[in-house]
Amino acid sequence: FESLEHLLNAVRKVLGEARLRQERDAFFEELEQRVEELTRLQQISLRLGQMSLGTAIEDIYRKLNEQAATLLDAEMSAILLYDAEQERLVYHPPGYGVPDEALQDYQIPLRRNIQIWRAWQAGFPLIINDVSTNPMVRAMRLDHLARRVGVRSTILAVIRAGGSPIGVLQVSNKRDNLGFTEADGRVLEIFSAQGGIAIQNARLLQRLKTLHQISEALTSRLEREAVLDRVLQGVREILPVEGISIWLTTPKPGGEPPVLQLVAAHSPGLGNQCPDIQLAVGEGIAGWVVKTGEPALVPDVQRDERFSPQLDQMTGFQTKSLLCVPLIGRKEVIGVIEVVNKIGGMFDQEDEDLLRLVAASVAVAVENARLFDEERKRIQEMETLLEVGQAVTQAVSEHPKRVLEQIVKGACEVVGADCAVIYPYVSGRGDVYDVQNVATYGTRYPLSLTEGGTAVRDPADRVRQEGILCYEDLEREAPELLETPFIAREQIRAFAGFHLAVGDHPLGILYVNFRQPHPFSEDELTTLRIFANQAALVIDKSRLFEKLNQDLFQANLELERANAELHRKIRELEELQKIDKAITSTLDIDRVLDRILEGALNIIGAPYGNIMLLDRLAGEVVSKVGRGLSKSTIRLKLDETGVTRLIEKKRPTIVPDVTRPPWQSWRWADWYREIIPEARSALSVPILGGPQGEPIGVINIGSPKPGAFTRDDQRLLEALASQAAIAIQNARYLEAMRESQRRQMEAEKIAAMADIAGNMVHRINNNVGAIRAMLQQIELKMMQGTLTNAYLRDKLQAIRENAEQTLEIARRIRRPFQPMTLEPIQVNSAIIRAWTEIPSMPPGITVIKEYAEDLPPVMATPQLSEVFLNLITNALEAMGDEGTLRIRTEQTDENWVSVYVSDTGPGIPKDQQEEIFRMGTTTKKGGLGYGLWWSRMFMRRLGGDILVESEVGKGSTFIVRIPIRKVSPGREGSTEDREAGAGEER
Repeated sequence: FESLEHLLNAVRKVLGEARLRQERDAFFEELEQRVEELTRLQQISLRLGQMSLGTAIEDIYRKLNEQAATLLDAEMSAILLYDAEQERLVYHPPGYGVPDEALQDYQIPLRRNIQIWRAWQAGFPLIINDVSTNPMVRAMRLDHLARRVGVRSTILAVIRAGGSPIGVLQVSNKRDNLGFTEADGRVLEIFSAQGGIAIQNARLLQRLKTLHQISEALTSRLEREAVLDRVLQGVREILPVEGISIWLTTPKPGGEPPVLQLVAAHSPGLGNQCPDIQLAVGEGIAGWVVKTGEPALVPDVQRDERFSPQLDQMTGFQTKSLLCVPLIGRKEVIGVIEVVNKIGGMFDQEDEDLLRLVAASVAVAVENARLFDEERKRIQEMETLLEVGQAVTQAVSEHPKRVLEQIVKGACEVVGADCAVIYPYVSGRGDVYDVQNVATYGTRYPLSLTEGGTAVRDPADRVRQEGILCYEDLEREAPELLETPFIAREQIRAFAGFHLAVGDHPLGILYVNFRQPHPFSEDELTTLRIFANQAALVIDKSRLFEKLNQDLFQANLELERANAELHRKIRELEELQKIDKAITSTLDIDRVLDRILEGALNIIGAPYGNIMLLDRLAGEVVSKVGRGLSKSTIRLKLDETGVTRLIEKKRPTIVPDVTRPPWQSWRWADWYREIIPEARSALSVPILGGPQGEPIGVINIGSPKPGAFTRDDQRLLEALASQAAIAIQNARYLEAMRESQRRQMEAEKIAAMADIAGNMVHRINNNVGAIRAMLQQIELKMMQGTLTNAYLRDKLQAIRENAEQTLEIARRIRRPFQPMTLEPIQVNSAIIRAWTEIPSMPPGITVIKEYAEDLPPVMATPQLSEVFLNLITNALEAMGDEGTLRIRTEQTDENWVSVYVSDTGPGIPKDQQEEIFRMGTTTKKGGLGYGLWWSRMFMRRLGGDILVESEVGKGSTFIVRIPIRKVSPGREGSTEDREAGAGEER
C-alpha cells in the first residue's frame, strides 16, 4: 500500500504539472492573439487615417467594408447611414462581397420597439448568428436580404462621428460557418469608431473643396446677380437647408437711415423669385444682425421676439430654426446671409463657422460687384460725356436744339432719370424762354409754352437765385410745387434744377426729373453739372462762337483726367481679382501676402514695400515679405521702434516726406530710412482681424518722391489689408482645425488601446493570481514536511518569480492609461531630476548641456523626468564606452518647448525609425520594448510628441515637443496619479 500511495502521488504530481503547463500555454497563446489583434487594429487605423486625407467618400466606404470583412474573416460587408427624417438606416454603396444592385433598396427601420433601436442608442454591437430563426430578422427586414444574397449570420456596430451615431457597419457570413463572438463585437466596435473619423474627415474635406469652389466662382464674377445666384447655389451644396436668403443694406432718400433689402432668396414657396421686402436696421433677426454685427443661431424662431414673419406670411412657408451671419465689408456691415430649417437636425457651431467663411468671400464679392457697377456706370458716363463733347464741338451755332436733346437724353441715361428739359433763354433776356430751341427727353405731354413766352408758375426764379435747386421728395419738402402744371402732368416727385450760365451771362435752366422720390448723390450732382455745363456751352455757342474753343479745351482736359482715373480704377479691379484668386487658390500665407504686396506696388506705382506681422510672444514685428528693401530679413523689437504705434492706433498713416519735420523725428522714420535709404514718402496701413478689429500687422510702401501717396492710395491699401487679414485668419483657422482632428484621432486610438489593455491585464491578474494560490498551497505542504524535494522547491521559486514578474508587467501596461493630473513643470528641472537617476557615467562619454534660460513652465506630471531618463539611458547604451551626449532645450515658438537629446551612436536605419516606438520592439538583451512606446504615448497624452532624426553611422537625435499651456488661476495640480505611466526601458 505504501508503494501504491507513492505511485498515486507521483501520478498526481505529473498531472498537476501537465495541467499547469497547459493553462500557461493557453494563456500565452491567447495573449499573443490579443497582441496580434491589437497590432492589426493599429495598422488598419493608421491606414484609415492616411486614407481619409484627400480620399473620395466612396473610396472611404469601399476601404472600410473591405478592411472590416478581412478583420472578422467574413464574406461580405456594407455601410448604412442614418436618415434622420425617415428614422431609418439606408445602404450607401459600394459594399464588399455583394453586388451593389442587390443592396440598392436595402434599409433598416429604427423603430423604438425593436432591439436595433436599443443597440443604436446604447452604441453596443448587435450579433445575429442564425438569421433563419432569430425573431428580430423580420422586424429589421433582414429576411429579404437573407433570401437575396444568402445572409446566414450578421453583426452590426454603430459608426460615430463627433460623439453622435451616424450609421452602422454590417458584416455578414463569417467563413467556415462560424458564428460571430463578443470578441468580434469589440473589435468591430473599435474599428467602427476609426471608420467614423475617416467618414467625418472625408465629409469635412468635401465641404472645404465646395467652399473653395464657391470662393473661386465668386471672385471670377463681377455682376451682382451672378454673384448672388452662385451664393444661393453654393450654400445649398454645403448646408442641407430648406431656405436661403440674402439681404443687403440700401440707402434711402433725404438722409434717412438705410434699410435692409431682400435681394436673393430660395425656398419651397418662392423658388428663385425674390419679392420686394424691406426691413429697417434692427428689425427682425436679419436687422438685428446688421445692427450688432454678430451672428444669430436661433433653434426656435417662434419663441424669439426678434423674428419678423413677413416672408413666411407672403410665401406660406414656415420658418422653424434659423442661422444668420453678417456680411462684413471693408468698413461696415453691408448685409446678411440667412439659412432656415436645417434638414436632418439643428444648426450648430460648425454650421455657423462654415457660413461665416462663405460670408467673408461673399462680402468681398458683393463689394467688388458694387465697385464694378460704379466703375461701369462711370465708363458709361464718360462715354456719354465724350459723345456729348464731340457733339458740342461739331455743332453749328444756328442749330443748338439737336445737341441739347442729346444732352438731356444722356443726362437721363447716366443718372436713371425719367425725363429732362432744357429751357434756353432768349439772347439778352434772363426771364423769357427760347421756345424754338427747348429740348426735352422722356416727357409724356407737350410743354405749355407760348411762342417767345415764359413758363407758368415754375420754380425758375429759385433756380436762378440758388444756381442749383434739388428736391428729393416734393411731397415732403415742397408740396406747393406739385400744383405746377408741368410737375402735375408729368407726375414729378423729385428733380434737380441747374442754372445755365457762362460767367455773368444767364443762358437757361436744366431740369432733371424723377417720378419717384430719389436721393441725389454727390457723384450724380457732379455729373449733372457737367451736362449742365455742356448745355450752357451749346447755348453760348450760338452767341459767342469764338469763346467756345477755350471752354471746350477745358472740358477735354477734365475728360482726360477722368479717363486716366478710370483706367487706374480698372487696373485696381484687375489686381484685386488676381489677389482674390490667390487667396482662394492657396493656403500658403507667405505666397498670398507676397501677391498682395506685388498688387499694391503695381497699382500705386511704388518701388518699395513690405508686410510685417506681430509676434507678441517674442515681442517683435517680423517682416514676412518685402520688395526693394536693403535687408531681406527684418525683426524689430516692439519697444525699439515706432512701428508698434503705427499698428496699435489702427489708423493709416501717410508721411509726405520722412526727412522733413515733424516726421523726421519719429523713431519709426529712423528705421524706415535705414532699410530704404532712398525713400522720401511713406504710406502705412494696419492689418486688422477678428470681430474686434485686433491688430495683426502692417503694410508699408515707400517712394523716392516726396508726397507720392494720396487718399485714394490709402483706401486701396486699406482694402488690400482687409484681404490680407482674411487670408491670415483662414490659414490659422485651417491649421487649428487640422491640429484638432489629429488630437481627436490620437485620443480615440488611446481610448481603444486602453480598453484592450484593461481586458488583457484583467485576464493576466486572474490567471497569475490562481498560480500564486496554488504555489502557496504547495509551499505550505513543504513547510509541513509533506513535500521535501529540493528540485521541486527550486522550480516553485522560479515559478513564483515569473508570476511576480508577470504581475509587474501587467501593472506597467495599465499605467499609461490611468488618469493624469497636470501641474506646472519646469523642463530644465525635470531633466536635472532625470540625471540623478543615472548610476554612473562611462569615462569615455562627453556630456554637453545647453539649457535655455527663462523657459515657461509646461503642464505635465512628474513622470516627464522618466521620459528624459529613458532617452538619456538609451543614448548612453547606444554609444557604449565612448561618444558625445548633447542635451539642449529651447522655446521654439509661443506654443512649444522642445528638448533635443543627441548621441554619436551607430544611428537608426530609416525603415526602423517608426518601428522603435512600437510596443515590443527592442534591440537590448532582456528588454521588453516598452520604454520608447510608453514615452511617446505619455507625450501624446499631454498633447505633444517625440520625433527622431537619425543617420546610420553618425548618431541619433530624439526631439521631445511639449505644448505650453496657461495655468488657470487657483489650479496648481495635485499629486494624484503622478506615478501613472512610469517607463521601464533605460
